[in-house]
Amino acid sequence: IQNIPIKRNVCVVRFSRMNYWGEGNLEIQLLKLLDKHRLKKFFSMSDFAGVSTALPYDESKIEMLLEDLRAFGKAKLVKNCAIIAVVGEEMRGRVGIMSEASYALAQKGISIHMVVQGASEIGIDFVINESKINLAVKELHKKFF
Repeated sequence: IQNIPIKRNVCVVRFSRMNYWGEGNLEIQLLKLLDKHRLKKFFSMSDFAGVSTALPYDESKIEMLLEDLRAFGKAKLVKNCAIIAVVGEEMRGRVGIMSEASYALAQKGISIHMVVQGASEIGIDFVINESKINLAVKELHKKFF
């Protein structure tokens, strides 16, 4: 691991349909609304039930986004989050980095709202409660350095 960067003032928007068989792609609907409200996502993840997106927290823009999303389905906001990442070239192809980092955070009672690994395999991002960011940095440094 070469670096453990953080980003504060983050929120997570969780968006799902009221029923599974709704029309259209949730990610496309979300992207259109993000563009409408001039919001840039950090990253998203999706499954059959919905999509979660990590965004910079801007209260007025996020509230307008949530209002628009609720026309299509259910939208939930998780505020007071931060992103912490583990980054390094040597991560590529190495088995177990995500579980090691997740375990280090869990041992200190740090809940993970989202986790995403990039296609390049050189970084893993975790969205956690912002109040736990200093503890998370300390624990990940202890684990990897």
